[in-house]
Amino acid sequence: RLFWRNCAYIYALTMPELPEVDAARQLVMQHCGGKVIDQVLCVESGGGPRDGQFDDIVIGEGVTPEKLTKSMKGRKLVAVHRKGKQLWFELGGGDLSPLFHFGMTGSFTVKGVKALKYKEFLVRDEVWPPRFTKLELVFTGGVRLAFTDPRRLGRVKLRAAPVTEPPISLLAPDPVTGPFHCEAFSQILRKAQTPIKAVLLDQERAVCGVGNWVADEVLFQSGIYPGTTAAQLTDAQVETLHATIIRVCKEACQAQADSDRFPLDWLFHYRWGHGKSADRLPDGRRIAFETCAGRTTAWVPEAQKASSAKGGRAPSAPRTDGRLGKKEAAPRGRGQKRHRAEGDTTPAPEKAEKPAASAEARRGRAAPVPKARPVKAPATAPTPAAAPATGPAVKRG
Repeated sequence: RLFWRNCAYIYALTMPELPEVDAARQLVMQHCGGKVIDQVLCVESGGGPRDGQFDDIVIGEGVTPEKLTKSMKGRKLVAVHRKGKQLWFELGGGDLSPLFHFGMTGSFTVKGVKALKYKEFLVRDEVWPPRFTKLELVFTGGVRLAFTDPRRLGRVKLRAAPVTEPPISLLAPDPVTGPFHCEAFSQILRKAQTPIKAVLLDQERAVCGVGNWVADEVLFQSGIYPGTTAAQLTDAQVETLHATIIRVCKEACQAQADSDRFPLDWLFHYRWGHGKSADRLPDGRRIAFETCAGRTTAWVPEAQKASSAKGGRAPSAPRTDGRLGKKEAAPRGRGQKRHRAEGDTTPAPEKAEKPAASAEARRGRAAPVPKARPVKAPATAPTPAAAPATGPAVKRG
């Protein structure tokens, strides 16, 4: 905790998705658009553990500091484009364009401009350059732009034709920039035998840019249980989901991903407690949590009902702590195992008690039969204090 408290990022718990990346696009275009890149500083700065080093993981694919500098220095930033979670610069007078993917904690910061607000982490811009700065660009007029990434899961690449080359060429349609047609979306879902949330998270399948919180939001607003098999959705559900994806993404982009400007009835505002009993919507409906498509999933059972008869996995009854669908663990101890039925929150059935097994029985061998021994008669009569075995039981007070 002390380490993260002292660095440039404070973690709350949302990695950059379509709205966050679009907010970064707007930020860069607003403050750097039309300006020429005077300097390219591509060694880490800001005082992090790799300060002064070139990060060949974030800036990979064999790109060297010299190549990166040559590809950008002296060129004008004509436009900033985005598709899904990918962002790239259109630079005038050259062959290569820088392409950015933010991973989990990547972000752009402009010196002197309030840093973008994320739910899962905060970029501290009180000092410059910010900690974990992987790349800093200095534009005409002294405008400075930093790309930061503490977890090193973001990527900076160079592409001659970003739109027609991977990874952008592999992406599914973008719901904001389009074209994102309902019929094509529906055809993909009809063939998908996986949970609808898994389909939405696959950037190359039906739609791109949708991450964990956006997927949960659009499914909540569409009234669809996240674990429902995609192929089992009705035509009406698909149409509703398609329209909701477009609307939610556009509204979030218009708000520049600032959650304070999101509509108050969005699930986003109430989903971050991860199972506390107080996790409810303002109208009292409980927010439940489970793992779906490998991600922690927030949903509202009263609004997102599922039926196994329709092909989706029917959810279990809500747990008392606000979580749902997790495997409920029976009390641990001898003779008891974790109850592993998916979505079953009932405790494991009690097992009948068994007599303690001998050491030989536990090793898989039969216990030896004791040999009969002759009983010797006592030399003298038993004393009165020794009660016979068949005598009445003594009640101990």
